[in-house]
Amino acid sequence: MSNILSLDIGTKHTGCAFASAETGIALPLATFHHTSSTELFDHVKKLCAERSIEKIIIGLPKLPSGEEGEQASKVRLAAKQLEALSLPMVFVDERYTSQGTGSRLDKRSVITGPIDDNAVAATHILANFLGY
Repeated sequence: MSNILSLDIGTKHTGCAFASAETGIALPLATFHHTSSTELFDHVKKLCAERSIEKIIIGLPKLPSGEEGEQASKVRLAAKQLEALSLPMVFVDERYTSQGTGSRLDKRSVITGPIDDNAVAATHILANFLGY
């Protein structure tokens, strides 16, 4: 296993989670608040360098029917920009990861800051990818 970063990309807030090669446990990171795609790219680039990321998992918001809608198009556009990092990226269906997130992880400070639903959703996306 490698060091993995998971992203729940939004238009203004992006939840982040991390799993190290050593533990394989998905842990939430602080949600990043951004006003542009450049800010998002710069933050992800910084996280990748700080945590020696080797793979990025991106939540893909599909409609209940399983089709991709407008938000999925925005996520794919952001991912296109992240291709400049030259890291493998995997899309994971993120339907229902934001619902009821508060009951699955508590809202205390973990790793880099307070946990909110965006960070918890990114953690669920990563846990789904890791198979647990």
